[in-house]
Amino acid sequence: VEGRLAVADGIVPVQGYVKKNRPAEEVAIIEKAEHYGADAVFFEVSRNGKTSVAQAFLYRSDGPAQDGSFGKLHQRLWSWGGVPLVYRFTNGVVQLFRCAHRPDFEKGSEIICRPFDILNLTSQVVAAPWWDAEQLRTGTLWDDPMVCKQLLSSKQSAQKALITAVQELHQELNDKGLLPQSLRRRLLILSVLIAYLENRKVFEEGFFARFLPRADKFFQVLGNGPALISLLDHLEERFNGHVFVLGKEDREQLRNSEQLARFADLVEGRQEPNGQRTLWQRYSFADLPVEFISHIYQLFVNDSTMAVYTPHFVVRLMINEVLSWE
Repeated sequence: VEGRLAVADGIVPVQGYVKKNRPAEEVAIIEKAEHYGADAVFFEVSRNGKTSVAQAFLYRSDGPAQDGSFGKLHQRLWSWGGVPLVYRFTNGVVQLFRCAHRPDFEKGSEIICRPFDILNLTSQVVAAPWWDAEQLRTGTLWDDPMVCKQLLSSKQSAQKALITAVQELHQELNDKGLLPQSLRRRLLILSVLIAYLENRKVFEEGFFARFLPRADKFFQVLGNGPALISLLDHLEERFNGHVFVLGKEDREQLRNSEQLARFADLVEGRQEPNGQRTLWQRYSFADLPVEFISHIYQLFVNDSTMAVYTPHFVVRLMINEVLSWE
């Protein structure tokens, strides 16, 4: 043991990390690890000359095993989705948390610390493959279909689940027939975008009260037509991106609508059949990757011949060609 962490092949400590001459992808993930307070990152071995892929964040904690604050951190890491696994070393045990599967941190409307598996360090028998550092390092862990089924889910991971939730909410609003379809769709997109900005602390304290007295969150403004119009006008002027512009017909609909309050209630109070809240409570919007917003927007683009999206790998290539490392 050196300092706070056991030195093993594949583990890169965050403290003391030297960025110079390191691959950009590795530096980016170490910076994310520092942002989330991780002690180290466990990387899969490099293959075919490509940069090593981050497999897990590692945390060392002297706190209690059932630490509610770590449950909230798990929620943030799950929403971000940048690594599939998180290991936490505390009080003689190692806890494993999933970040690419369903949200284990939920208990009704509470956020709790709920590891997927626990390893007692006094035990000499380790059966589960996710405790085998060599399998994690070489990537052979993911060759086992049962492991992938337990640790990875294309449908229940944060971003896919949120996109599905937005689609279902859109269908529910269609069934209710609240507001004209085009306006309803636009308001749903803007609701996600403004919730994203709100969670990222873009708005100063008391911001929403400027448009509706005593309002302290967006959904209160959403249910009031004149206040919503004023808010969107301000956002358009502030961000100058033609994202928050309303046409004359939409403005009139919002100003005179008697359905807007009901629309806001449905959007804010979105629940699953078991009563569990989704969208605004389950997800940490501040930690969602920014490209997620473009995915939401693409859900509602009807004419694909008029909408062209630059693939991420092309964007990355252009940036690498134009910008120096410094």
